[in-house]
Amino acid sequence: MLSPLLQLPHTFRAFYGSFTGLHPLQQQAIEPILANRDLILQSATGSGKTEAVLAPCLEGIIGSGKIKAALYIVPTRALAFDIRRRFAGVLKDRLGIRLAIRTGDIKTGGGGHPDIMLTTPESLDVMLGSANDDLQAFLLRVRTIIIDEVHPFVHQYRGQQLAYLMQRLERRIATRLQKIALSATIADPVEVCRFLNFKSDFVLLTENVRRQIHPRLIHLEDDEDELIKLLSDLSWEWKYRKILIFANSRGRCD
Repeated sequence: MLSPLLQLPHTFRAFYGSFTGLHPLQQQAIEPILANRDLILQSATGSGKTEAVLAPCLEGIIGSGKIKAALYIVPTRALAFDIRRRFAGVLKDRLGIRLAIRTGDIKTGGGGHPDIMLTTPESLDVMLGSANDDLQAFLLRVRTIIIDEVHPFVHQYRGQQLAYLMQRLERRIATRLQKIALSATIADPVEVCRFLNFKSDFVLLTENVRRQIHPRLIHLEDDEDELIKLLSDLSWEWKYRKILIFANSRGRCD
């Protein structure tokens, strides 16, 4: 097996250069993604799933001379903003990759000719019907769709919409899309593939990570004000560097 540095000559240092090594899952994802295989990647939150798929996906885009492009589907605007915060500098400054975002009222064009776009199913629906020449030119270049947090889409209205939109896009570009799905919790990976019409030879990568949890119950009288103070204390006083917040609705999450 080739070393990751040889498999990812353009993107390895940008994504992994500051780490001592790759997680097994990150290593295992390289070859099937570069080979245009469909992939489901299931691993714990914070285990490096995004890097595992972005590095080889962008390697393929760079290797194509940026003829190809990718869509990165997210369930919430909050996740799109977090991904932009984490990776926009790396993509632009170190790789010359143009990143765009289209999520309802947020539209950044990636210089008019993006190489990868963060979006939601609803915004993809709008784009497919748009008369904007730049958007249509971008969609014609798309060959890979990454679906982050895929579990809330399966057997839900938004998932049915996304499956239909991917079929529309495949008809437009006259070829099958490479589909990559990410999640920490997938009950039935085979059903995910059936629902979203993955190729029959899809690759499933799973990594079970067990972490000890110490629960603390905190009641907030006014979460609009107190939640900000709580997060500030967790960060500055308790020195937590990764904080996950679960909301009861997509709107509340945004």
